[in-house]
Amino acid sequence: INKRKLNDADTLRLKVAAVDANGLSVERMIKLVSLDCITKPVLNVKASATACLPQVVNLMDTSFILAGTASKLTYSYFSDYNATLKVADPKAINLSGTYYIRATDSLGCSIAKPVVVNVGKQPETPVVSATGACQNQPNVSIKFAASAPTNKLAWFGTNATGGTPSLVTPTFNTSALGIITYYVAQVDTAAGCYSDRIKLDINVLPTPIAPIITKDTAGNLVSSITSALTWYKDGVQISNTNAVYKPTAVGSYAVKVTENGCQSLFSNPYYYLVTDIIRLSWDEFIKLTPNPFINFMNIDFVIKGHQRMNVDVFSTSTGARVASRVGVTAGSRLVFSELNPGVYFVRVSSSDFKVSHQFKMVKL
Repeated sequence: INKRKLNDADTLRLKVAAVDANGLSVERMIKLVSLDCITKPVLNVKASATACLPQVVNLMDTSFILAGTASKLTYSYFSDYNATLKVADPKAINLSGTYYIRATDSLGCSIAKPVVVNVGKQPETPVVSATGACQNQPNVSIKFAASAPTNKLAWFGTNATGGTPSLVTPTFNTSALGIITYYVAQVDTAAGCYSDRIKLDINVLPTPIAPIITKDTAGNLVSSITSALTWYKDGVQISNTNAVYKPTAVGSYAVKVTENGCQSLFSNPYYYLVTDIIRLSWDEFIKLTPNPFINFMNIDFVIKGHQRMNVDVFSTSTGARVASRVGVTAGSRLVFSELNPGVYFVRVSSSDFKVSHQFKMVKL
């Protein structure tokens, strides 16, 4: 005998076969209608619900009954498909599973519809910190250790309450100095449960002023800032951290300063060249300083038979003469404020060109 539990308004068509002792058989279709319910009541329910402990799901809440449901129904709540296991407390569902809301009309006809309930645990408040930011810093380093693999940070911007959470780390505005505050929670992305929010303070610190490099009379490069320095040659960090550095090779030198973890921009590049003095003999020489120069250069020379020299400046890119000084005496200061920053060839020559030497000079 085949058995099946009939709901209140089930209609079944059964094929029944009878066989006699001789093996002859006959089949008939039988229509069965359960009870006196020709139609079931109309019931529309919310398909799912989520709660995060200590919150629970209340199946008796009227929000579970959707529009289109018949009126004057009575409801009961079960935890199985056959509607035999009643829920002890339908107002406090704290376990995930599929539950059934059963609606019964005045004729005793009823129908049950499922509601999928997901109950998760509220995550702990996140342990999150931010490193100090420097003014106008594009990115801020955030440290966060998730308490579960599916947990992530949920950002609420500057909203202590309300607001819409986002799993995308915000772009922090570090243009102004001082403390900027954001609110963040931990979310279990599998269960959709959020922790309480915490306040995250980010301290925006000033970026130090870039140092200025000058050259002293001993040929040392000197930084205008004296501590927490990092020197570079041709863009590569070198070991010197002192305010004074004696270059050992030709190159472009620069320095940065670090304060409270914030690093300044590079200083002005200083092109250190060793071609600023030419010795003609043990007691004769021509010397131009400083190199690089800004607006002026000093010329000194001792050349037998010559008290005055001519100085011509040529562009290294075009070869054209861009400045000239005639009849210059030893110990003179020559002003070249009309020159643009760049690299130049400077020719020092006698009027008869019997003495003529060329220097490569950099103007900042």
